[in-house]
Amino acid sequence: TAPAKLLYVPMQDMISFDSAPLDGILKKLKEFNEIVGDSVKLSDASLTVLSGLVDKLKASGPAATQLAPEELNLIHTLLAWPQAQVFPAVDLTRMMLLSRTFANEGVLTQCVPSLDTALKVSFAPNAPAANQLTAVKLLSNCFHHSGLHPWLLQQRADTLGAIADAPASQNKNVRNAIGSLLLNYTVLCKKAGDNEGLVQCLSAALELLQACPPEEQEAIFRALVVVGTVMHKNTELTDLGKDMGVEAKAKSLSSSGNDKVSQSAKDVVAVCSGMV
Repeated sequence: TAPAKLLYVPMQDMISFDSAPLDGILKKLKEFNEIVGDSVKLSDASLTVLSGLVDKLKASGPAATQLAPEELNLIHTLLAWPQAQVFPAVDLTRMMLLSRTFANEGVLTQCVPSLDTALKVSFAPNAPAANQLTAVKLLSNCFHHSGLHPWLLQQRADTLGAIADAPASQNKNVRNAIGSLLLNYTVLCKKAGDNEGLVQCLSAALELLQACPPEEQEAIFRALVVVGTVMHKNTELTDLGKDMGVEAKAKSLSSSGNDKVSQSAKDVVAVCSGMV
């Protein structure tokens, strides 16, 4: 039998979140700056730098924006804000991360402790959905830089453990973002030969599939691509996926009225059958 032609599996590219309501983020940051403690409050001079940064990001787009040292320094202060106020800071940081300035390993290394702090706060139990959403998007954009890949692999078990319950939340946007983060982790773990990571991605993707109502087709599609990519040309993980009920789930979705869902489901069925 000729090998099946797969359309979406295996995924090879990382996904970024490259748009944001920057004016709204700036407004929220200025509002919250009035109520955070003095130790992390931005001075008038820092607020001027912040406004200029947002103007730059809007004018030329994040990828083409070169960040000045005083703009990078904002990250450390803003990401130290309390849980209730940190989400717009996380959202701004994920846009800044797309800048070519972060191609510099030294710049990346300096930011990691601040990223760590903000993510722990954002993924803490009972953190608001806004925190989860912005943190998942920030993490997804971290994959944009290969210099952060070792740190992301170190974080993987804790991060995916922290979001384990998030798909069951009532927030569609959180589920969509988790689908993207799982895709990025799957591609990275595949390249790194991290089988334990792939098992965790497979389990998380199946939980996401279970949690998604039928109309959330984008999140379902992303979860299916994760499943197919994890199992692709890996007999051990294909057998594990089949034991976990992947094949039946994919068959049930292969007749979906959504082209992307039905085709990615067919890709998964083909991988399960070994026809690749």
